[in-house]
Amino acid sequence: MVNAKRGIKKIIKPITPLEISKKKINVISRDIIKAVNELLLEKYNGEYDVTILQKEIIERYKKNVGANAMHEDELFEKRQLNIEEVYRHAGWQVKYDRPAYSETFPASFNFKPIQPIK
Repeated sequence: MVNAKRGIKKIIKPITPLEISKKKINVISRDIIKAVNELLLEKYNGEYDVTILQKEIIERYKKNVGANAMHEDELFEKRQLNIEEVYRHAGWQVKYDRPAYSETFPASFNFKPIQPIK
């Protein structure tokens, strides 16, 4: 990109994975993060790990936001449930599990602290 006043080119660098991880917090709805945080507070007892169903996150999000909540299809379309990187950056190991074509179990997120809690 050339600056018209000075004729100077501004260098644009490719984004790094770390930068993406840091910026995801601004892309994921704060209401989704609030819903996940509330569920973590309710379910995590300081032991090994905790599993939260995807549908629990959606239900809590809708309960918190009410009539202004995004439709479930829009949540998926806008990748609002791609929360793994945000929580990894915050100190959690996060694994997402969803059923394959022929399976029928509910999609879930498993959270485990990266560092043991002392």
